[in-house]
Amino acid sequence: MIIGSYFVGSFPSGYLVYKIKTGRDIRKEGLRKNTGATNVFLVGGVVPGIITLILDIAKGTIPVLIINYLTGGNEIIIIFGGVMAIVGHVFPIFIGFKGGTGLATAMGALLALMPSIIISYTAIFLIVTPIIKRPSLLGLILMTIIPVFSYMLGYSKLIIGIATVMGLMYFIISLNHLRSMIKGNEYKEVLSLLDKLKH
Repeated sequence: MIIGSYFVGSFPSGYLVYKIKTGRDIRKEGLRKNTGATNVFLVGGVVPGIITLILDIAKGTIPVLIINYLTGGNEIIIIFGGVMAIVGHVFPIFIGFKGGTGLATAMGALLALMPSIIISYTAIFLIVTPIIKRPSLLGLILMTIIPVFSYMLGYSKLIIGIATVMGLMYFIISLNHLRSMIKGNEYKEVLSLLDKLKH
């Protein structure tokens, strides 16, 4: 089951969506040059970006829900399954181990484990992003403090642990893009894309 989670996570959704639309490799284009939903959105447009986002979230949610059902709620196996789905997204075996940052897949896994926190996370993200104009940086900050929310809401130590691990994973993966996050480059590209769609 855990290995299966890795293969589900490895499904190259962003790569395939962009490849089908343009015939090109998304990993060679855009600000981040990866298969993540943000890069697909910025380079390929709104519809491909949304499709990629939904698929990336599902890659985290589906394995966790299946493992939960098959194991009768064994938290340790569920947590390992969620982590492996993220690892698969970041290092997909099908396209040479070069994928996305894993944020959407992590959110999908956490959505199955702690839906109330992820719903709150999404609400905060949507409200605050237009104010600070740093979506990726805000996502990084929220991702790293999710363990605190988990503790405050009384989740088990295992789930708090997985939230911590996922937060650290995303933080480490995002270090290469930290300068771009602080500058808000992605937000500028989003505004540019939206402006083009109006005309």
